[in-house]
Amino acid sequence: MRQSIVLHKMQALDLEYLVDTYLRTCAKGHISITHNWPSFGKEMANQYHMKIDLKRLNIDSIEMADDTRFNYFTKQVWPKINEDLTGYTIIFAPTYFDFVRLRTFIKQANGSCAMVSEYSEPSQAQRQRAHFETERKRFILISERTLVFSKINLRFAKNLIFYGLPESPDVT
Repeated sequence: MRQSIVLHKMQALDLEYLVDTYLRTCAKGHISITHNWPSFGKEMANQYHMKIDLKRLNIDSIEMADDTRFNYFTKQVWPKINEDLTGYTIIFAPTYFDFVRLRTFIKQANGSCAMVSEYSEPSQAQRQRAHFETERKRFILISERTLVFSKINLRFAKNLIFYGLPESPDVT
């Protein structure tokens, strides 16, 4: 017999799968306690006086979700923001895989974008942030882990684009 306790700050599909597969077969049963976080979008909109526009993508299967989101961003979102927005735009990537995919696309599209991830050296991250704040780069692409663990303060942001919903409640 054993007792397993799993604590996690945020909801993660891979963790739920592990718990469902391996830990729910206990002889005495199991209990799950979840915390419902308030809507981050509504709080952020009120705090920064922003308009939030959410788009729902229709996908055929979960396997196609990443490709569908990427295609929507490259064909619908990127042309609009590249033409219309003047600067100080943050593009938020929830995972490093999304960050790499967007970084590759933006470089191929010759976009004027500063890029900071959790693997950026502190001096490089500071330099990229300075390019964004002085408008030498119109956009900054940043990963969620960078915001959560490095606690980077991005100033002057006028527009915020979420490539995907954040996984951590600490992003807000």
